[in-house]
Amino acid sequence: MGKAVIIGSGVNALGVIHDCVGAGLAVICISTEKSDPASFSRHILKRIKAVSPLDDNENLLKILDANKKDWEGALLIPTDDASAVFVSKNREALPREYIPASAGWDIIEPFIQKNLLYQKAVRLGIPTPKIHYPITLKRLIALGKAMKFPCILKPCQKSRFFVIYGKKVLKAKTADELVRMYSDTQKHGLDMMVSEIIPGPESNIYTYRSYRSADGQILAEMCTQKLRQYPHDFGDGCVVKTIAMNEQIKIPTLKILESSGFTGYSSAEFKFDPRDNQFKLIEINVRPVSCQRLLTRSGINFTLMTYLDLVKNKPFNPTYQKDFYFIHVFFDAWEFLRRLSAKKIRFRDFLHPYLQQNKTYAFPLISDPLPFLVAAWKNSKTAVQNLLATHII
Repeated sequence: MGKAVIIGSGVNALGVIHDCVGAGLAVICISTEKSDPASFSRHILKRIKAVSPLDDNENLLKILDANKKDWEGALLIPTDDASAVFVSKNREALPREYIPASAGWDIIEPFIQKNLLYQKAVRLGIPTPKIHYPITLKRLIALGKAMKFPCILKPCQKSRFFVIYGKKVLKAKTADELVRMYSDTQKHGLDMMVSEIIPGPESNIYTYRSYRSADGQILAEMCTQKLRQYPHDFGDGCVVKTIAMNEQIKIPTLKILESSGFTGYSSAEFKFDPRDNQFKLIEINVRPVSCQRLLTRSGINFTLMTYLDLVKNKPFNPTYQKDFYFIHVFFDAWEFLRRLSAKKIRFRDFLHPYLQQNKTYAFPLISDPLPFLVAAWKNSKTAVQNLLATHII
């Protein structure tokens, strides 16, 4: 039986764990988060708790080195940006018994460093939001006089930013607020950009997902659309569905992948801008995503593809079905309550994805109950804390 060593935590890692089970791979999980729901999956052969690579690379290297004989030949899969950076930057230091699923740093740096991605897109003639970088306090004050508000303060690399702020971006409603927020990010030594906000709902957000082989062939591809996300303005998709192929986002994505020499799995997100009828590039992720189970259930197990391509050298070309739904119940429940209180959703519209035959959940209850129960406990705890903070109870 083949093996996969998964580094990371949360719903991304759980999706990959289930991918591995479907591919017939034994799973070793190196969890980098306390009380990680994914680490409670019944499908894991061995569990190890580790310090996040944001804080300690040596810790992970020692774990991998200590287990290299038992895990020889295993595919090493990072499931978030921090672990992808770790695997990518340490390819030479990693024990040779492992097969890393992340390309070298010279290849993936533009996808991790979002400012580099936007610069590359502009050179290739690919539309993006209006981005201001580099940012200094002096330039920010000048921008504040010309910017259209609200706007967002966005990290060039989001891993540590998310740990500090618990969100993807900071939304500024005024010039003074923008300066204040930027000053706070500088206390943490974060490299930031200022971006306009593309108008329109999250249903205007589309993603092209693909696997590109070493010879430049696209072995698998699909498109998805966000229907709801949490948080509602800049968050992860809590309801996502597969849709027909969209050439308007496929073509620019392939331009970037080819120009970067990128191989492997990637997920390119665009938002349709009604002001000029263009799809604007938001980001490209080069590791598994939160709706990983949707991709597999609709026909493409990208984890299996990676294993067959890198380990067995036996690529294949699967296809996908459109109109499959992914639901993150806990996030969607919070988003439903917010929209209901704001009178921005009808109950029948909320229920629509749940009533579809072709659907999958971020945390399946019947087939793998413990991750669901742990996630329910964590989300309930967070809910109570939030309610106490707002003096609702």
